Amino acid sequence: MGVAGLVGWPFVGLLALPMAVGLLRVLPLRSVVVVGLQAAGALGLMVLLADTVMYGKVTFSPLNLIAYNVMGLGGDSTLYGTEPWWFYIANGIINLNIALPLAAALPVVIGLRSIFYPARKGDSSMSSRKNDSLTEIWWIAVAIFCPAFVWVLCMSLQAHKEERFLFPVYPAVTVCAAISLADASHYLSSTPWKFSKVLGRVFLILGVAVHAVFSVSRLANLVSGFSSPIGVWSRANAELLAMQSAQPKKQILCLGKEWFRFPSHFFVPDGPAGRRDSQVRFVKSSFSGQLPDEFHGLAPSWVTTENCPGSPGATDQLVQTDAFSQLRQHIVRVLAATRTASETLNSWNQEEVVC
Repeated sequence: MGVAGLVGWPFVGLLALPMAVGLLRVLPLRSVVVVGLQAAGALGLMVLLADTVMYGKVTFSPLNLIAYNVMGLGGDSTLYGTEPWWFYIANGIINLNIALPLAAALPVVIGLRSIFYPARKGDSSMSSRKNDSLTEIWWIAVAIFCPAFVWVLCMSLQAHKEERFLFPVYPAVTVCAAISLADASHYLSSTPWKFSKVLGRVFLILGVAVHAVFSVSRLANLVSGFSSPIGVWSRANAELLAMQSAQPKKQILCLGKEWFRFPSHFFVPDGPAGRRDSQVRFVKSSFSGQLPDEFHGLAPSWVTTENCPGSPGATDQLVQTDAFSQLRQHIVRVLAATRTASETLNSWNQEEVVC
């Protein structure tokens, strides 16, 4: 979790807080704090060094992300849209269907388990059964349910919301739903009714079947409703290749207000020797915010720029003599891109210069 929070997305660290509390049941506070700080310090140092090398200045990207999106320093995430507090509930029902209410019902389910926990064969100790039950309930609540609850609560407090922000807790929500469904089926099977066992199995199978049907329907809807841009740009790629073969020259592909449907430059063909003979540009449209841009820049000053794209006297094709030279040239290209920001780059979602 620490790797995911420091190397990946820092907000994932929220999921580790309830787990850290749970560890206090088996480890002393001092051990948890010391080991946590050691791991965070080692990982943080590696992230700091990597960011500093790539950006050419002292940078710690997780802190920058939190400062911008949470504290509003240097910009504001609400510039990219806001949603009401119930956005994640509605979105969760669409994507997870009955799994979301089943997961939300887990506290009630584990509460009932503490009351109706079945006796074990050969164990006549009521206190032993109760203690084992409460221990299991504690770990389920702390390790599975609480992280998902804390995550959804914290994300809902942010004005800017996106569907992808729920992805980290999908596994926890699914596990919580499975526990609720299985326990509810067990309760039904344990009742004194004549057909209780059959009823419990039918309830379990019906729950899984309903969830599967709705999930497959959602997947089919996403594929049929949102795959058109991929098909269009696959065809555009073939058309651009045909045009380059017929008349080799640089091509400029201009996009209008539906620029956001452009998947990536992987759908724009390269010319000979990896040259970008087709470029994407944006024309003026009703959209008045910030548009995507390519990586730009020259090689770092401490690297020889002979035959490096963008440097004076550079050739179109790099001279590659051995593996070390190829690696060096690749590093030069990467650093040239990551260390140079576009002149029109801004952090306030303001409109930039378009063609």
